[in-house]
Amino acid sequence: DKTQVSVVVVLAFENISKINETLAECSRVLKQNGRIVIVLMHPTFRIPRDSDWEYSKDKSVQRRIISKYMSEITYEIVMNPGTPKNKQIKTLSFHRPLQWYMKAFRKSGFGIVRLEEWISHRESGVGPQKEIEDIARKEIPVFMCLELSKID
Repeated sequence: DKTQVSVVVVLAFENISKINETLAECSRVLKQNGRIVIVLMHPTFRIPRDSDWEYSKDKSVQRRIISKYMSEITYEIVMNPGTPKNKQIKTLSFHRPLQWYMKAFRKSGFGIVRLEEWISHRESGVGPQKEIEDIARKEIPVFMCLELSKID
């Protein structure tokens, strides 16, 4: 049988509490050398409430600041910001550092065969910071794409 089952997970790992169980199910349905492609918010630079943009004092550089990274943290996220509190829809988002993911992948019998970091192609509107904001977007990735292979 030349049919190879693959699993694709796009922008969902950040919202799944039971990643180990999810990976175990992926392993169950995949044959040897089966692949999983995962796209997630970059865990190093996109941490809800614990990462942000800032400008240098002379406003010549925009950079990303990170206040927490190594901790596994659960955040409550409002999915429809700007709505009255009694109408807000909330979900959970889970920050995990890269090493957490690597250990979970290996424990579940997967190895990384490809890793890409994707930048934003959005451009800032007209304004005094447009140029430095556009440079920062090309240097600091928003997303990460991982391709995993089932291994022994």
